[in-house]
Amino acid sequence: MIRTKFDRSVEQNKLATSTVRQSFDRMAACPRGKWLLDAIDSRKVVCDLIYVADANAIPGIGRKRPAGFCQEAPRGQHYNVYVVVGYRGEVSQYQCPQGHKWTVAQALGVHVRPPCPTCRQPSRPGFTNVPRIVIRPLVEIAKTTFHELLHAWFMTEFPTGTGHDTSVEPAVNAFGVTTYSEQGYDARFIAHIKAFAKEIQ
Repeated sequence: MIRTKFDRSVEQNKLATSTVRQSFDRMAACPRGKWLLDAIDSRKVVCDLIYVADANAIPGIGRKRPAGFCQEAPRGQHYNVYVVVGYRGEVSQYQCPQGHKWTVAQALGVHVRPPCPTCRQPSRPGFTNVPRIVIRPLVEIAKTTFHELLHAWFMTEFPTGTGHDTSVEPAVNAFGVTTYSEQGYDARFIAHIKAFAKEIQ
């Protein structure tokens, strides 16, 4: 059973919960995602799926910056599954010569001057940058959700392992995209990750 929750950090950072919900639906619509949800249900595993704005909202991870975290709860076959839905970026405000204004979420330090979405004229030089946490791409949230729920299934199915060692925690780059190293993964775990990655593209 999956119980979805939004940490208060998501609301505080004004991240779009609709994007997060769509990412779960997209994951569940893939054959491997459907298989995983069915496998969790059939094993009577309870997962509290907690979406957080950034890794600072995940309890007990120290200085690591993972894209997610699966923590076995003391009640047995119950997991707290954390998924990071934001990344550190900035919101830039632009204006064209006709006076139209628009905002764009970008990675920190990336200053692309896009044309006006209304009249297609180039934006004027000068803009306002507001550092903040911005929403990760929908597909990346779905990949992280699958990855972390897969840990819950794996630890139930194979109690002596987690799926990979801690040295391979995926890193989220400046654009909210996760990258994985294959070293340190259990072959049974990485096979599901690779299959899901192909399905969701």
